[in-house]
Amino acid sequence: MALRPSLPAVHPTLGALKYDEARRIYEGILTVGDRKIAFRLESDKAGDFANAEKAAARFAAASESDCRAVAEFLAERYLDRLNDEWKLPGNKPVSYRRFIKLTRPTSVTFRGDGVAEFIGGARLSEGGHCLIARARHDGQLFDAGLAG
Repeated sequence: MALRPSLPAVHPTLGALKYDEARRIYEGILTVGDRKIAFRLESDKAGDFANAEKAAARFAAASESDCRAVAEFLAERYLDRLNDEWKLPGNKPVSYRRFIKLTRPTSVTFRGDGVAEFIGGARLSEGGHCLIARARHDGQLFDAGLAG
């Protein structure tokens, strides 16, 4: 399958996009401050990437503030749990400020339904927990989860 005309190899907002034929997704890298965030675009059931592209472009335009909002959203839900259950033996409790730094997103998936899934926090504990935050197409965060 070739690149869809609506998603050029070099997108004006998202930069270079690579289409993975086997998985039928687009992949790219966004620079947010001094960090790189891997992202992917998934199509809807009809094979259309428009909703994912729109959500990704919205994120790219506000990536610094969105990354901060994701980290704060995760802190509200998981900071106490980290300090009570996950911290390494002998380590001091993690401060809010440190938690924000550790949970900034490292990757994001923009789904065909317009939902974005942000992954962060792989270095939070010995178990390597990853935290997931989900945002609606308008950027409103609505769900958090744990993996690992």
